[in-house]
Amino acid sequence: MSLNNITFCVSQDLDIPLKVKIKSLEGQKPLLKPSQKLLNPELSLVASNVFPHSDLVVSLQVFDKERNRNLTLPVYSPYIPFKNSRTWDYWLTLPIRIKQLTFSSHLRIVLWEYDGSKQVSFFQLETSIFNPVDCALKRGFESLRFCYDIIDHCEVVTDNKDQENLNRYFQGEFARLPWLDEITINKLRKQREKRTWPQGIFILNLEFPMLELPVVFTEREIMNTQINIPTLKNNPGLSTDLREPNRNDSQTKISLGNKYHSTLKFYDPDQPNNDPIEEKYRRLERTSKNANLDKQVKPDIKKRDYLNKIINYPPGTRLTAHEKGSIWKYRYYLMNNKKALTKLLQSTNLREESERVEILELMDSWAEIDIDDALELLGSTFKNLSVRSYAVNRLKKHLTRN
Repeated sequence: MSLNNITFCVSQDLDIPLKVKIKSLEGQKPLLKPSQKLLNPELSLVASNVFPHSDLVVSLQVFDKERNRNLTLPVYSPYIPFKNSRTWDYWLTLPIRIKQLTFSSHLRIVLWEYDGSKQVSFFQLETSIFNPVDCALKRGFESLRFCYDIIDHCEVVTDNKDQENLNRYFQGEFARLPWLDEITINKLRKQREKRTWPQGIFILNLEFPMLELPVVFTEREIMNTQINIPTLKNNPGLSTDLREPNRNDSQTKISLGNKYHSTLKFYDPDQPNNDPIEEKYRRLERTSKNANLDKQVKPDIKKRDYLNKIINYPPGTRLTAHEKGSIWKYRYYLMNNKKALTKLLQSTNLREESERVEILELMDSWAEIDIDDALELLGSTFKNLSVRSYAVNRLKKHLTRN
């Protein structure tokens, strides 16, 4: 492609999977001395400590570095026994489309080896998929340099003129002469095979697909995101008493009720979230009351039956805001009820310091809970370490008694 040609395509138009070629790994780390093998024989189980070209397996995974989340599962290279060099020369197809990539998408490359009993990491590297300078998808060859003794050390080799010229050649920036190109490429390949590096320095050679045109990253624009959400105006299934009448609409509509009692369901994106007004009211209510006054509060017969009904809910039942408020209001009255502790902890926001301190003090004076309640406190719902320690101590007491 000519240098003056600005033709390109955008990443959102490419519905093809991402492919990366694992070419080779250059370099070796210091091997074990005979005395080290005798003193620590378990180190000899790691092949890279004994053989200069030990067998390795490579895994690739795409992750979003900005959001710190994985976009794919790792894909592994096949097992290849090495002799004189670590050379895979193998294309790996990742389970993600180019149009699904974000600009902060990176490749996580892990070199794996065997230590005699399990798979262990030899080294882990990261490299961006899009060039941060021009926002274009990487094409051609890339070399990553890392030092084995430095954790998470990785840098892209930028001072390799031969590799840079090869990329420009395959991208069509040089005029091609088949007979001369074959001689030149073979000579460059032999020069690469003769390269040597200091011990502990490694070069991992990769290759990205050489697409015909540059691929520039673009974000997908989603227009009219709420067009499919039913409302009183855009829902065609409403009867004429729920929306503006249309004189040209002769089709019979099925009535869904009036505007006060309608069976139509509307999507509320905030439905699973806590109501900020109720949350603020709850915080003001609990911080404004005096604990000494709450100790004297006792329920009447009707309220007592309501509290017993809540306490007898099966484990895992989600309490409503009103139920949580009732349990909190009569928390001192319920101290002698060992079944009420789990419901009180559900009604408490342990992230609030004032509530957390008060509840943890109450737990020490609470009636000893049963084994089933202690096991419930060890579930995924209760993540506070003090609560979980309390449950463990109760289980230990039950075991020592029995």
